[in-house]
Amino acid sequence: MLPLAAPPESICIVRLSALGDVTHAVPVLRAIQQHWPQTRVTW
Repeated sequence: MLPLAAPPESICIVRLSALGDVTHAVPVLRAIQQHWPQTRVTW
C-alpha cells in the first residue's frame, strides 16, 4: 500500500472488460478494506 497521510474517502475500481478482470481485482479490494475499512469502494 502507498503511504498516505490519511486514508482516502472513496476509491473507484474500473472493470476493464470481463469477469477475469474482476477476479484479479478482488484481492486488491480485500487489501484496501483491511487497511482502510472506512473507505468506500465503488465499481
